[in-house]
Amino acid sequence: IASAGVNGSLDTRSCLPDASCELRNNTCVPIDPGADVKCTMEGSPAHGFQGDFHLDGAHDGWLQSMFLVGLLVASPLFAFAAKSKDNIRLCGLGLALWSVSVICCGFTFDFWSLALCRTFVGIGEAALITIVPNFIDTCAPPKQKTKWLAVFCVAIPSGTALGYAYGGFVAWLLPWRFAFFIEGLLMLPLMSFAFMVPITSLAYWPKHKGGGGASSAATGVTGPSSVFRTLGVAFRDMRLILSNKVYCLGAVGYCLYSAMMGVYAYWGPKAGQAMYPDVAKYGSADSVFGLVTVLSGIVGTMLGGYLLDRAGVSVSASLLLCASMTMVGCVVMMVTLFFCHTVEGFILAFTIGLILIFSIQGPINIVAMWTTPYILRPFACALYTVSIHVFGDVPSAPIAGMIHDKWYAKFNKSHDKAYSD
Repeated sequence: IASAGVNGSLDTRSCLPDASCELRNNTCVPIDPGADVKCTMEGSPAHGFQGDFHLDGAHDGWLQSMFLVGLLVASPLFAFAAKSKDNIRLCGLGLALWSVSVICCGFTFDFWSLALCRTFVGIGEAALITIVPNFIDTCAPPKQKTKWLAVFCVAIPSGTALGYAYGGFVAWLLPWRFAFFIEGLLMLPLMSFAFMVPITSLAYWPKHKGGGGASSAATGVTGPSSVFRTLGVAFRDMRLILSNKVYCLGAVGYCLYSAMMGVYAYWGPKAGQAMYPDVAKYGSADSVFGLVTVLSGIVGTMLGGYLLDRAGVSVSASLLLCASMTMVGCVVMMVTLFFCHTVEGFILAFTIGLILIFSIQGPINIVAMWTTPYILRPFACALYTVSIHVFGDVPSAPIAGMIHDKWYAKFNKSHDKAYSD
């Protein structure tokens, strides 16, 4: 949805010279038909859903926020349901909702209809985010658990990169709506597998067959009392999870980590463009930072899984790896920021720093799951997901912007924009 072809832009066409020419029937013509003026056009016509629905930047940004709303609201619900319902069937339900919502995005007609569909896309994705890590931890061989989790985590940066390429390619061949139609249909085989696979053939089945104690008992009562009892069980589970100090400290560290990555994702390209104007010879700062992030995310996530498997999977080893990799990665990036004077050196050193930082993706999920009771692991992952967005990457970018504006006005009297960034 963020690709240039699908997202598109508003109509940016203008005619030069603007005093003598005007846009008429998609062509630049002289205002005075008898004038001897050569008119030229610059900019591009409206395209994508932003052009079709006449969305400004604020409304365009809200589409991502609506996705997060659905994700954050539904994550605890799917996690709680995983206590008493079969996990792989819940994944199938999430995939079905995701597929239908994505296809419906292709039928939208204005901002509100697209925002509603995006919300349900987030709800469908919540099932995978909360349930799959525990499913992988259960099914993976003992010496390859973190590596398997790393493969799952690496889908995020690689899927983002593939989405940019896929959206641009489809929008180049077909109307932008077909990108949603095709994507939704591509998920149908996985959705069918989740609904049709014989549960008894799965090695993890005995551990998920029964209900979740009080959760199952709550289902025997209908009406308002059932709702209140279910909420009571949910709060009791949450209190049990949060009573583990290691889990809470890991959550605090992961929130700070996500806040840092949120600042980098939003302000990184802007700062890179200001500090290294010659980055334009490799394309835009957006494309350079995007490529560096994707490659570093893939390599770093797989590296973290490999190192933890080699060292032996445990909570203490996971915490040590998270702490050491994050510290070294931040030191490398700080040194890069202040001492690299060429764009090539900056890209190389920054890539190394990001690889180290991204390597904690698998180990931090181990911390979330292995510090909580087995039946509550999906709920623990859901709480991590909610926390890192609410207290991490969502507020960090605007807070960094306010700090930047305050420091710029106070300390940078010369109005040196590059120095300020």
